[in-house]
Amino acid sequence: MALTAQQLSDLRTDLGDSNTAFGDSELQRNWDRMVNAASDLQRHNATLALSWRQLLASASKLHDYTAGATGEKLKQVRDNIKDMYELYADDLEAALGTNSNILKSKIASYPHQTRTLPSEEIGRQRRIGSGSIE
Repeated sequence: MALTAQQLSDLRTDLGDSNTAFGDSELQRNWDRMVNAASDLQRHNATLALSWRQLLASASKLHDYTAGATGEKLKQVRDNIKDMYELYADDLEAALGTNSNILKSKIASYPHQTRTLPSEEIGRQRRIGSGSIE
């Protein structure tokens, strides 16, 4: 399903994308990747999270530097982008099916209370053979 003009505008507004960090086709691709979201709102938020994650990957290349009396703290840019990504990360995980809030259980055997296990039977035979009374 193609993004409507309104959805595209909403994504750009919510991203604060005034300098067109993403082209229309890139936002459309991110939207298409979130097809498994439970609702349109979750899909919108998951698309935002994916976009912020992509910006975070680019910002990870930035570093602080000082040249003489001039310095620039580019790590702050990365930290701000990371904060924005974390706002929407849960929706992204849910849309991708990797949400860690799902209950996990394991399959294990539980012996029946009246059943004697072979190891218990061997111990019982030893006690009977040694003269103890059961």
